[in-house]
This record gives sequence, structure tokens and C-alpha cells, in this order.
Amino acid sequence: MSAELSAVTLALRALSESELHGLTAATKRVPTTLAPGLIAWFLAVLDWELNRRVDHHNDLAPPAATIPLGEEGASLDAAIAMRATFARHSPPARALFDALVDLLTPRTAPKRDRKPLDDRIWLE
Repeated sequence: MSAELSAVTLALRALSESELHGLTAATKRVPTTLAPGLIAWFLAVLDWELNRRVDHHNDLAPPAATIPLGEEGASLDAAIAMRATFARHSPPARALFDALVDLLTPRTAPKRDRKPLDDRIWLE
């Protein structure tokens, strides 16, 4: 498993079995037209964790395995909306969606002629 998925897998471990089943049921009600690749991946991740708990170990693929090119923005938007909807009352679910949003957020390298003012602001 890749290091990029470690925050997701750590958050999955913190969820109770009933939370995993609840997230699965709720995710199945999300319209797949919004971000079908993300929905498919997220359902597979929840299933992966349930299987891991009963000693069925498989590789966990990254979201890029099911999210087609061009669907990245819609997937990030859907993950943010799912976090707002599903994770309000569960700190472990919140941690899972935070990890998912972080995983889906594009990373861009700063230009060489820029210097960091702090962790968030870049000066020309």
C-alpha cells in the first residue's frame, strides 16, 4: 500500500463496524452521476476495511485507479459535500473525509522564483 493512503487507512481503522456499514449505506444513496469514480472508490475502500477486519487482505488501490481524468474536480467537490453531510457527528468519519479531501486536493509545486512567507502564503 502506498504512503499516500496511510491517513485514509488509519482513519478507517478508527471507525466502528456500524459506522462503516452506515457510511456504505449512505454512500450508495449518493447520485453516482456527480462523481462516479469517487463513489466507486469510496465504496471499495469501505469494503476493503470490512474485509481487512476479518483477515481478508487485499491491496488498496489509490483513487486514481477509479477516478478518470477530468473528474478530479468533481470528485473533490463530492468528497467535501460528503464530509459535510456524513461526518458531522462522528470524529472518526470526519478524520476519514479529511484524509480523503487531502488525498484528492491537487499538489502544485511552487515556482522557483517564489519564496514562502509562511506555510500558506507565497511572495513573488
